[in-house]
Amino acid sequence: MEKNLTKKLEKICEEVLDVTKNIVVGPNCTSDKFGRIMEGICRRNYFKLYSIMVLYSDEFTGDAIMDLSRGMIEDMICVEFMKLKDKDSMADKFFSYSAVEQKLDMDFLITNSGKVDEELLQKTVEDYEKVKDGFMRKPGEISRSWASCDLEHMIDELLKNNILSEFDKNMILQAYIMGNRKNHLSPTDTLSYISGEFRELAKETSKGIGLLFSLVSYIKIADEFACQIQNSEVSNKLKTILINFNKDYLNIDYL
Repeated sequence: MEKNLTKKLEKICEEVLDVTKNIVVGPNCTSDKFGRIMEGICRRNYFKLYSIMVLYSDEFTGDAIMDLSRGMIEDMICVEFMKLKDKDSMADKFFSYSAVEQKLDMDFLITNSGKVDEELLQKTVEDYEKVKDGFMRKPGEISRSWASCDLEHMIDELLKNNILSEFDKNMILQAYIMGNRKNHLSPTDTLSYISGEFRELAKETSKGIGLLFSLVSYIKIADEFACQIQNSEVSNKLKTILINFNKDYLNIDYL
């Protein structure tokens, strides 16, 4: 990625963090479940983008930036999927799955001889029993995802409903793959650390692409949260930033 573009990205990131700081800090007026979820998602991604900007000034942080961007891409796709599939019912599923998640964690600890507080275990089981039927893939098999599907399925659904174009899908998936390679021990990624020449290219590519997709993902998330709390000033500023940047530097249809 060209250095002038990455400098432009850095400047826009600083502007976006400044524009959204007040809605992240709060307090905000939202009582519905989807609004509360968006507040949490927006806040956690604000701090990720903030962390990326702290890292950005160092020449050796491209891989960490790409790693962080992976989670931000996933959060953005999940938000778009919730909106597509009826955000209120999906919000109910999201909150309910917390009990399933905690039960699965307890099961893992117990299976591997870990220590579990008996009182907490009892409460976890009680909460799990109330919601488990809504997450059964088949008798005896609970879903490992709050949405009862994986990210690839979410992207396909967004594609079918013309929320993403084929071009968008390919770009997002490529960036997600790169992030996954940083997030897990990948032979392909590890080999990039062996060749000095390839390492230089890889770290600069990771920094640029990671920053780009982190920025776009966060703006989409923050704009949705601003809409939920009816903060048109912040929403309009974010839309203008994204539209202008897309027109001048990118070509991402769903923006």
